[in-house]
Amino acid sequence: MKQIILFRHSKTEERSLMGSDFKRDLKERGREDAKKVSLYLVDKERLPDLVLCSTANRTRQTCEIFTKTTGYDGELSYIEELYHASATGLLDIIQEHVAENERVMLVGHNMGISQLANLLCKDGCEELPTSGIAIIDFKNKIEPHHGDLKTFITPKTI
Repeated sequence: MKQIILFRHSKTEERSLMGSDFKRDLKERGREDAKKVSLYLVDKERLPDLVLCSTANRTRQTCEIFTKTTGYDGELSYIEELYHASATGLLDIIQEHVAENERVMLVGHNMGISQLANLLCKDGCEELPTSGIAIIDFKNKIEPHHGDLKTFITPKTI
């Protein structure tokens, strides 16, 4: 069985001091929310074998909070192509890494990450809010409309 954990980055400042979307940082609320959902993953024993993370500041910061909060010391790969990737582009990247890993986490952005969750789940999936997590199980291959949405959490639902 394979499992994908989709983790949308946490709440960010509206504008970067540098004027760049790519360089936006997390707000304090975003930092707290990232820690809260990370603790949930530890509590439910849902830590990944591999983390794939966008190179944007806000996803890196979300990922750093996840690793510090959970003590995660597994493989972590920062991938520039995750920034602004489409659902199918994200799926292609996941499929490049899933063969040797049972549980893969992707830390990314909307709209792509929510569209990917909807694409993968048999019964669809609602939009991921900031710090939202969708955990999707697959019996065999990871392919569109073959996943079972096992968990959908947000900081407000924990």
